[in-house]
Amino acid sequence: MTVANDPNAPAFVYWLYDSDDQLLYIGCSTRPMWRVTSHRKKPWGTAIARVVTREYPNRRAAAAAEIAEIRRLDPPHNVMFTTRDNNPIRHTWRINSPCAPAPT
Repeated sequence: MTVANDPNAPAFVYWLYDSDDQLLYIGCSTRPMWRVTSHRKKPWGTAIARVVTREYPNRRAAAAAEIAEIRRLDPPHNVMFTTRDNNPIRHTWRINSPCAPAPT
């Protein structure tokens, strides 16, 4: 099993900011800098000037933190878990994915 597929491997939440220190995006990954590279290929990716990461003990903990931060900060380039997310199928898939937080 690779780190990316191991639900017990450490995972990270990352925040992407532009040069004016405006939040662009929040994500969750076991390999955040690899993910940032893929975000740089998006239309808004050239604006990424700063990356902040925080490590969590596993994907479930990181995903719970990611969702909470997205809901709290509403980054412009996130869709899921924001006021712009109107796709209940996608939302349900994410909630039921292996990296989603445990039901409370």
